[in-house]
Amino acid sequence: GEGPGHQVADSGMVSWLGSELPYGGKWRMCYCATYDSLLDADFDLCSSKEDFPAAAGMLTVGGAFPGQAVNCTRNQLCDFSLRGMEMNKDTYRLAIREASQTCGSGERINKGFVGNPYSPTSQVSSQEVKFVVNPLQTLGLYQICLCVPVGNLCQSTYLSDYMQHVGYLDIRGAAPQQTFVCGRGGFCTLEIVGRGIQASDMVKVVNASADCTGDPESTGFFRSLLAGNPLLTTKTLGVFDLGRIVATGNFLICYCATLRGCAD
Repeated sequence: GEGPGHQVADSGMVSWLGSELPYGGKWRMCYCATYDSLLDADFDLCSSKEDFPAAAGMLTVGGAFPGQAVNCTRNQLCDFSLRGMEMNKDTYRLAIREASQTCGSGERINKGFVGNPYSPTSQVSSQEVKFVVNPLQTLGLYQICLCVPVGNLCQSTYLSDYMQHVGYLDIRGAAPQQTFVCGRGGFCTLEIVGRGIQASDMVKVVNASADCTGDPESTGFFRSLLAGNPLLTTKTLGVFDLGRIVATGNFLICYCATLRGCAD
């Protein structure tokens, strides 16, 4: 209908388009019975908020609240909670999409993310469910699209069922497959490219025959476990000063993004 409200049909029914209810929440419904308030500036019926003096009830819309930001680290398990109204772990699902794509479109869900789309793993409360996303290897910003089932259980492999844009998933850390060359007896500085780099991030140098769970190399390195240089590190480049090295050979550079700490 015209004005700020929706027209009530003769049957008493009021309808909203999906685009008019893009996320979960609870709202008070106010009613205008062909009324023009003396408190507004015009003489039109039901044309301003002052013309809706009567409370008609509450409207509850299931789904996630908008604008939620999730931060995770490349190559690490990503667990997070989404908050909303009447969240249900047994029926809701989410899809991860590239930032350039649109929730609710007819595009196919990217299966390059293992397990996509995802079901909640646990119910935290009536307003919060928890998800666990398998480790993502590609740095970047992704959209989170939620499916609130209407007559189905969100089984579609297309985004047409995942209409609620919840927010963004930001995968940060060091880019993979970087190589560095240093000379024996000289000072060695690693310049590591990535996304969301922080000076508090850390690197560990381990023997090439080990993996990143191994201990830092103790022989031939002045520093083999260290944080970034706070004066030179930027959001896209981490600078790590290993100092003078006398070791020779190949070594593995392991990276810890301090999103959840680097104590282990």
